[in-house]
Amino acid sequence: ARSEQKDIILKQEKLEKDITIMLLPRDPNDDRNVMLEVRAGTGGDEASIWAGDLVALYKRYAESEGWKVSAVSEAEGEFGGYKTCVMQIVGDYVYSKLKYEAGVHRVQRVPATET
Repeated sequence: ARSEQKDIILKQEKLEKDITIMLLPRDPNDDRNVMLEVRAGTGGDEASIWAGDLVALYKRYAESEGWKVSAVSEAEGEFGGYKTCVMQIVGDYVYSKLKYEAGVHRVQRVPATET
């Protein structure tokens, strides 16, 4: 009976947490589409290769969510990747899932231009 009581208390705590989250007001922009811009930073050819990796990552994620991705503008780098890439992503609740994807994404690795 005591182990059953512990299980019930844990379930109750989880349900209370879930209900609290459900009661929070939604962001009115959550159901909007987005324009996603990826730019190569400082770092020359390696930066554009990294920007290309990010574009591929975002495209795969969008496909896994069932969203449609279309390129608005692209400027390719010399050794692959992109100097800039602007994409329109259309689908259900795109903004709600990508709204925190702002700022700088940094990578440290052995450059592909060095191999």
